[in-house]
Amino acid sequence: MWWDQLLAASRDASVVAMPNTRSPKKVHVAVGVQPIGRSMLTGEMEYAGEAACDPGRMPLDMSVAGPAAETPSSRRCRRRGCAARWPGPTTASA
Repeated sequence: MWWDQLLAASRDASVVAMPNTRSPKKVHVAVGVQPIGRSMLTGEMEYAGEAACDPGRMPLDMSVAGPAAETPSSRRCRRRGCAARWPGPTTASA
């Protein structure tokens, strides 16, 4: 399992009334990752996490989380909180 690594995931669109699903979205660095229980369907452990660029306001879809180092630079969020945590060089912007 890769939970001991820096993780990245996309925003959880289930909390948005009308999410835009037409274009690829940015991937955010996950912070505050915690187990929240077991899936009723699969029995596997489920996790919750938030975006480093907007903790407390942007939940992430941890079911699609992966190692941050494997995220292509074109998909990486460049907002301050995330940009400072990505492995390798990135540029912060507001």
